[in-house]
Amino acid sequence: MRKIFLAALLVFLFAPVSGWPANLATGGASANGEIERGEQLYREGRIEDAYRLLMRAVFRNPESPANSPAYHILARIFLDRDQPDRALAILSRIPEKNRTDLTRILRGDALIRSGHGDEGLALLNRLSVDAISAEERFLYFEAMAEGKARRGKPLEALFFRHQAASQATQHHDSVRILAEVSRIGQEIAGTALSREALFMFQATATGHVLSLREAEKLAGDGKSGEALGLIQPILESRIDFPCLHEATELYRRITGTSWERKHTVGVLLPLTGKFASFGKMVQRGVELALETFNQEGKGEIRFRFQDTAADPAVTVGAVQDLSRREGVTAFLGPLSGNAAEAGGRQAQQEGIPLLALSPREGIPEIGSYVFRTSLTGEAQVATLLRYAIAGRGLTRFAILYPADAMGREFADLFGRQAAAMGGRVVASRSYPAEATDFRESILRLFDNNPTSPQKAFFEALFIPDFGERVGLLVSQLLYYDIEGVQLLGINSWNTPELIHRGGKAMEGAVFTDGFFPESANPRVRDFVKNFQERFGESPSILDAQGYDSAALLLGLLQDPQVRTRDELQRAISRVRDYPGITGSVSFRGNGEGEKSLYLLRIRGGSIEQLD
Repeated sequence: MRKIFLAALLVFLFAPVSGWPANLATGGASANGEIERGEQLYREGRIEDAYRLLMRAVFRNPESPANSPAYHILARIFLDRDQPDRALAILSRIPEKNRTDLTRILRGDALIRSGHGDEGLALLNRLSVDAISAEERFLYFEAMAEGKARRGKPLEALFFRHQAASQATQHHDSVRILAEVSRIGQEIAGTALSREALFMFQATATGHVLSLREAEKLAGDGKSGEALGLIQPILESRIDFPCLHEATELYRRITGTSWERKHTVGVLLPLTGKFASFGKMVQRGVELALETFNQEGKGEIRFRFQDTAADPAVTVGAVQDLSRREGVTAFLGPLSGNAAEAGGRQAQQEGIPLLALSPREGIPEIGSYVFRTSLTGEAQVATLLRYAIAGRGLTRFAILYPADAMGREFADLFGRQAAAMGGRVVASRSYPAEATDFRESILRLFDNNPTSPQKAFFEALFIPDFGERVGLLVSQLLYYDIEGVQLLGINSWNTPELIHRGGKAMEGAVFTDGFFPESANPRVRDFVKNFQERFGESPSILDAQGYDSAALLLGLLQDPQVRTRDELQRAISRVRDYPGITGSVSFRGNGEGEKSLYLLRIRGGSIEQLD
């Protein structure tokens, strides 16, 4: 009889679920492993997959005391779907001794939503808010707000909505909560309760939403002056809130003129520590872009530079501070890999677009608000191979690379992309990263005795190393009679030491870079001229990347249709063929900036740009 009851309960709980996905319905993972994976899927926003995986785990062993985490997630899914009865049913499966504060919070929420408000609020009121985790506090405040709203207590509901918003770690949660605040604001607009709420929540996102709803009521009643008195302060505020476009539209209807919002961009760079020199190069480019923008009279946009010291924890703090104190519309940077990853994740949580300058793999994949405009190894290798395979008809490649992280990464990228584009790596050898004698490594390209090298059986040789060392290496290629092979390289070749050390052996070598100061492009020439006049030296690629990234943001932010962070995020996503001085850029669906890089060739002892 008990088994029949359990089966009936599970049918009740999971009836809406369609057939199993193939990757979830089979496999030998343990129930505990499935529950952990289900929790992870839920937090990644893959709700249906989480639902099905957790359902299978508890169905296979419904009596297991280890099921509590699965029951909690399933209850949250049911509550999100407005199915409180099912949430109560699943929570009842947790033995009394295993019930936690989270169980009680979810049960209280479910009771409130199923019409048992007094019982639900009584259960929640017995909890100590100081003793629960941040995530549990968020759920607690949400449940209390729902309970107070259903009992007709809008001020108390607003208080708990406001508290929940302060605990939200995901941008979509903040937007959803403020939508509830907006609904309450519409209901109480024009009443004494509304005036009291405006006083309670002034200078907060909650207060801004309430001010907008009260202003709309005043404007509708013909009290335009009073409405404007509420609208102007929130438009001048640096606090971002999701109804900003509605506030600007109301301002336009009242005044007949458009509101020009002053945007602020947070610039996250290492300005102290061992990477400070690199950060200051980017800073110079950003400053020049802003000066040029302001000279053209296109509007006032502020930049706030924040030192990250290339430290992930400092970067996260800077993102939080600039988001909440300055109300920034966007971030530019960070530059180093660890800082960019940490800053990107925090910006994604805050719902603020971020243009990263780090080539670290996986940065744009953090989320929809994270973009990248920097030069990457993937882009360099793709540019070289398009030139070699599509442009020259070369198909057989060799790789000679330093045995360090950079060398290994480029060798791997080259091998994979060559195969994908119809080429083939026929030999690949490494050499010690600090080597000055490359004899053995060169000869090992032929897998032969060092005393009897064969004629090269590859058409092109890729060497991903720094210019000064490449010059030494290539000069030894001639000694071992390796001629007629196309040399290919990366942006670190772009140094006078390459030709100085390699001499005639470098003739005809081709490499790629994201910036070429000697380019005939008029925009590049103007930039180089202005930079030299401003700073007294030629710009580096980091100066140029800082300039391009800042100019891109400035161009988008001057658009009157780009008023909020969300609108800017969508505008960046739509960028196609932006004509930067480091090459034109378009953004893929994952936020990666696809760039048209410079192909450079050594000819007559000089570096020239290939058409």
